[in-house]
Amino acid sequence: MAIADSLSVSCIDAGPENPQQTLLLLHGAGGRNNQWQDQIGYFSDRFRCIAPDMRGHGHSDFPVADYTLNEFMDDLDRLVDVLQLPERFVVVAHSFGGALAITYAATRPERVAKLVLIATSTVIPLNPMLKVLFAMPPWLLDLARRAIPGRISCPARVLRKFIPGAVFPWNGWGLLPSITAPTLIILGERDRVVPRDSAMAMTTQLQNCQVEIVRYAAHMPILERPAAVNRALERFLEERVRSWRGTIEEVRGA
Repeated sequence: MAIADSLSVSCIDAGPENPQQTLLLLHGAGGRNNQWQDQIGYFSDRFRCIAPDMRGHGHSDFPVADYTLNEFMDDLDRLVDVLQLPERFVVVAHSFGGALAITYAATRPERVAKLVLIATSTVIPLNPMLKVLFAMPPWLLDLARRAIPGRISCPARVLRKFIPGAVFPWNGWGLLPSITAPTLIILGERDRVVPRDSAMAMTTQLQNCQVEIVRYAAHMPILERPAAVNRALERFLEERVRSWRGTIEEVRGA
């Protein structure tokens, strides 16, 4: 699907003719849209589920670009227009997709009915090993990338720009007070990429926030514990909140 003269994106668009809600699903850095397959399979009988591959990821184009946050935001605006999303819709994001989601919800609050942030935070710390990885020549980085099957969907030339230039400098702390949409934060109990303290700190700045901890999950709860994630999403989307002892923490508006 072309969203600009020089850019086509791959996008899953599934749902009934008259959906109850529209969900825009944003994958993280190095991810791709089929990581949402369990959520799309579960919700697309009731909701319209839209899951794009970001530029440089999956089956979308790999343009010569800087791969900055602003470029991804421009792509998102075009996607919303081309697909004629309703006036208000739900944004669901994983990891660095949360940078787009937070920025979108803060700067376009009239469009976001609800916001879901999965395994994300306002900062994503740079592991020292990754500094070494991104200093590799592109051919060697591509070899390392291929050694992680199914997890990294963009080539070395994109990674070398996108990760050090956009992902790790990201800091969205100042945007949180501008978010008016009810927000659900979902965290993996064993996540080693996004520190829980960093993610939980967001609750002090968000106006209307709930938190759910998914047990036995790490940084990819949408793949590791999809049924648990779907239950959490369903409760939030249908505005029913239940507590399961030892598995859920809830924080309401600060």
